[in-house]
Amino acid sequence: MPRARRRGVLAAGCAVALVLAAPALRAQSSPEEAPPPDSAGGLSTAIEANLAHDTTQAELTARERRSRRNMGVWLLESVLTAQLRTFIRDIDRFNGQTAGATAVGGWVRFRSGRWHDNFAFRAALYMSLRVHADPGNTGPTQILAPDDGNLVSLGVLNAEAYWKRNIFTVGAQDLNYPLVGKSDTRMIPRSFLSATGQGPLGGDWQWIGGYMTRMKERDADRFVAMSRIADTSLRVNRGMIAAGVRRTGSNHRLTSGLFNYYVPDLHNMLYGEVSVIAARGANSQLGVDVQFNDQRTVGDRLLAGSPYDTRYFGARVSGSYNSWVFALAGSAVAEGGEIVAPYGLFPGYTSLMNNDFSRAGETGWAITGSKVLHHVVNGLSVFVGYGRGTGGLDASSATRPVRDMVEVTFDYRPTSGPLDGFWFRIRGMKAWQHGPLPNGHDLRIIGYYDIPIPWPPRGPQPATPARR
Repeated sequence: MPRARRRGVLAAGCAVALVLAAPALRAQSSPEEAPPPDSAGGLSTAIEANLAHDTTQAELTARERRSRRNMGVWLLESVLTAQLRTFIRDIDRFNGQTAGATAVGGWVRFRSGRWHDNFAFRAALYMSLRVHADPGNTGPTQILAPDDGNLVSLGVLNAEAYWKRNIFTVGAQDLNYPLVGKSDTRMIPRSFLSATGQGPLGGDWQWIGGYMTRMKERDADRFVAMSRIADTSLRVNRGMIAAGVRRTGSNHRLTSGLFNYYVPDLHNMLYGEVSVIAARGANSQLGVDVQFNDQRTVGDRLLAGSPYDTRYFGARVSGSYNSWVFALAGSAVAEGGEIVAPYGLFPGYTSLMNNDFSRAGETGWAITGSKVLHHVVNGLSVFVGYGRGTGGLDASSATRPVRDMVEVTFDYRPTSGPLDGFWFRIRGMKAWQHGPLPNGHDLRIIGYYDIPIPWPPRGPQPATPARR
């Protein structure tokens, strides 16, 4: 698609979305890995939504178990899934880089049943194949390799052990911790070589933690030491220690958590969050969320820009009524340095598609709104948001330009009928920098299709004896 035409599609999409969503220009944080929810209680929080551990097993009847004795039950209980993906992206960045490409691919994932009820393993193969890349690209698209080539990678290959409701995993994983996660918003997610675990502490509390040695970026096919992910100029290899606790109250009315990440001689990152559903009615909800992030260099301070010591504060008030969801969020960054998130997405309440409003000294705010339109078309939803960041500082403490951003997302994800398993989304962003600096835009047209696979393998089952 020519660049001028892509920009025309972006402008038209933004105009239509603003018309549809104008009555509720107030909503949730930017939808990244899922369509918008239908209530304030369904808004994504880094502590709650990102830590679910899938232990699904295929359900077998006693007859199936008896009739397939020559095959391990752990294999019959395994789950095999696949998804086809296509992605069109056209982007102009604030630094003047431009990129555009189209890719197709997807993934195949396998998760075994439990062997001896205590052990299982997972594997996932990811692929992104080039259909088109603009010859004038001056930056990466992040849906293909940095040179716009194809990507094929074994992103997940690990073993799991279960002990007294605790789960331990060793190998390549697609983690989803606050600040450290797979960030599955492109063709291929991030992956981590790590040893991790999680389990109950008592009451509503849960522990989560581990050690990450290497990470594979979304546009790479090799794992690189965590220290070199944080700063590509470094030639030292350092891993990262992660430790956290979280609490989920009854009916998810109160969720809180605290996570700490430590990379020796580089930096320490502490993240905390509290989310409360303050009021709940038959068709309405009201939520209040606060978050905190402390980042500072440690040890030999090998990280570029060292030394620094900075903090981030964010707050959000959200509400919903009859599937209208709205929110007003604000954030502030200390002047000690910019907030960084090299190992995943930053989960700021004011974050939009391409901007976290996380520059040193920056104050950000966002007003966003979404609506689930199932009564119009099954699976249709729309999101719109506006954000502004002011007061940002550069390395010399000079004031950086004010940034404004408008984001629009359309999702079509039917939950029944012949299109069940299909997900189509259009996301558009337009950003402005005040002063003689380049503006930016990002257009994404994405298609997902869950491919049905007849698994686990089941042969002809013995006929039920006729009743006399």
